[in-house]
Amino acid sequence: MKTDRPVGQILEVMKSSTGRKTQILLVSAELFSRKGYDKTSMKDIANKVGISKSTLYCYIKNKHELLYTIMASDVMEYGIGGLQKIKEMSIPIDEKIRLGIHHHLSSYERYISEYVVMLHEKTDSLPYNLKKKIKEKFKAYTSLWNNLIDEAITCEVVRRGLDPKIIVWSILGMCNWVYKWYSKGGRLTNSEIADIFYQVMSQGAFVKRR
Repeated sequence: MKTDRPVGQILEVMKSSTGRKTQILLVSAELFSRKGYDKTSMKDIANKVGISKSTLYCYIKNKHELLYTIMASDVMEYGIGGLQKIKEMSIPIDEKIRLGIHHHLSSYERYISEYVVMLHEKTDSLPYNLKKKIKEKFKAYTSLWNNLIDEAITCEVVRRGLDPKIIVWSILGMCNWVYKWYSKGGRLTNSEIADIFYQVMSQGAFVKRR
């Protein structure tokens, strides 16, 4: 006797499964960002999602996999992909840097919990192979910024004599620390903060235009 379920029903099950895993990742990111990875248990996650702990393991292998998936999720692809597009634009290099800062901070609007986890949690909790993959993504993003600053120095937009890597880490340091104090709906918008950061960069490191 044929017992195969209709294709439509199978697709609904797949869609439901994908939706549940997405929900688990979102809840995990929120809990990790608020309580910390070490202090969040799989039971905490299951309770917040509204499923049993045993059901949770049908969607995810372990807490390591959750942390890795969050760290290597859309927030990282969003950062790398967006900065790559900015780098390839046919616009002045100082404008690329301004857009790069805006793009970096815009990730807070889209992926605040994931961003906090990515910056706050150490990859030491991950197995070596997963830790290596995360570091490669961080390196790819940082390399794009290195390329932008190198181009700015070549075009004499950024003063020669300043260490390009320090400039990159200064930009990323300013941007990455925002999650500690940024409040959506606060005194300044995300975009206004990005403009201030750009002014700090341009007035401190750029060649003075006559």
